[in-house]
Amino acid sequence: MKVLLTILIAFFSGFIFSQVKEIPAMGNVFWEISNKDNKNVSYLFGTIHLIDKDKYVLPKTVTKRLEKSDLVIMEIANLDDQSGMMEMITLKKGRMTDVLSKIQRDSLYDFTERKFGMDSSMFESSMGKFKPVFFMQLPYASLLMRCESYDKNLNALAQMKDIPIEGLETAEEQLGYFDNLSSEMQAKMIMQVIHDTSDLKKTWNDMQELYLNQQVSDMLTFNSGGADVMQFYEKTLSSDRNLRWIKTLSTRLNEKSTFIAVGAGHLPGDEGLINLLRKEAFIVSPVQIKLN
Repeated sequence: MKVLLTILIAFFSGFIFSQVKEIPAMGNVFWEISNKDNKNVSYLFGTIHLIDKDKYVLPKTVTKRLEKSDLVIMEIANLDDQSGMMEMITLKKGRMTDVLSKIQRDSLYDFTERKFGMDSSMFESSMGKFKPVFFMQLPYASLLMRCESYDKNLNALAQMKDIPIEGLETAEEQLGYFDNLSSEMQAKMIMQVIHDTSDLKKTWNDMQELYLNQQVSDMLTFNSGGADVMQFYEKTLSSDRNLRWIKTLSTRLNEKSTFIAVGAGHLPGDEGLINLLRKEAFIVSPVQIKLN
């Protein structure tokens, strides 16, 4: 259960994001932020929330900048606090399959029996009360069970150095984006998982390599289904969140030296954090680091 809860948070890393628009190439995940009106120097680190242990690299350049900061800002302040998470991913009424037609429901049962050895009764008794977003992560669970977490390690380092940590969102807010989807959209996203014939292991390995090579823009070109699904990922999970976050970030950056760590998918594009920070008159410059 703990692994799957971590994967739910990792969903927002950009691993399953796709973008409709073409995004200019971006070859850095670490950036320095300054402002000509004050002396605060801050840093922005784009992470991949989970990565294979043997590929995990956290350069000293990054950790040293964090240790010298007055404040650390992450998507979620305390990833170890999973109190109430079970309630967040459990339906208050009805069942997951309520959003599906009979044909779709039969496809779901066939999929879970083939993939996980769960027949319809077993699925309903063990997973029927979970929200659809929980099911959407199951195919990735085996790939991510032995991964390292940039976010947790940065969080732990900040705690060890007694640096205050703020979150841009709560886990409840993140999962809430899916609660607001129509039944039709939730059904479509469930069926997308069922009908996905791609090699998930290859996709996951390709995504990691793109991150380690800091090809951030290319991380956002993976196909995620129809136009309406892609719009949800692009607008609701990416640009809309960036636009909300920039208000908090602008304030904190003007107050103190801040280390920001968010999913790398939030950095590029017209409504990516790099461009939004520059629109707020911050000077944002790439810092060269090696991840591979």
